Amino acid sequence: MARISFALDLADDETTKTAPDAENIRTLHQEISGALDELSGLVKEVLSYSRLEHGRGDLQCEPVAVMDVVEEILAKQRKMHPQVEFVTPAEPSTQEIQVWADRRLFSRALVNLIRNAARFADHSVRISWRLTDTHFEIQVDDDGPGVPPGKRQRVFEPFTRLDPSRSRDSGGAGLGLAIVKSISMLHGGTVSVTDSRQGGACFTLCWPKEPTQ
Repeated sequence: MARISFALDLADDETTKTAPDAENIRTLHQEISGALDELSGLVKEVLSYSRLEHGRGDLQCEPVAVMDVVEEILAKQRKMHPQVEFVTPAEPSTQEIQVWADRRLFSRALVNLIRNAARFADHSVRISWRLTDTHFEIQVDDDGPGVPPGKRQRVFEPFTRLDPSRSRDSGGAGLGLAIVKSISMLHGGTVSVTDSRQGGACFTLCWPKEPTQ
């Protein structure tokens, strides 16, 4: 990858820009750069998943304000998916909930769930959460095609891409939900998918208020 990147930099000089077929060279340059970015993203995802699966994602737990993390994520997702309405709880008591978690991993799990929902939603994604005496739970609902009952365990397996129900997204490596599962397990919890009241899929992330060590 480093060699390809270096070669692209060398090719992007003044001689190339003034060549007779400069436009074709520029297009090829952009395509190769895009492919290189995708490959770099894939490598990072594989390394992240490997670290989590082999227990090298040591938890650094602290009280995390759920609403703060959700709003940080939604600020980016609203720009990436302007056609989707993102709905969060309106009750002040719900907004003020804190969860004891590794903030970086907690944010990563929510990013993956919300991004996944936004990709497949027709119009709306709803995020809700609650805290009980023993557990924290967050749900991400979308109004997309949903996940067939027979394939609901498979979506959490690495490199899984469903066909045809949730295959509209051409990007990704099929590791996003596998990473969510690994993060939930590190916190002593679970992640599952059921039918959404909006007609699509409902992903539920649940773990103890105080993660197991």
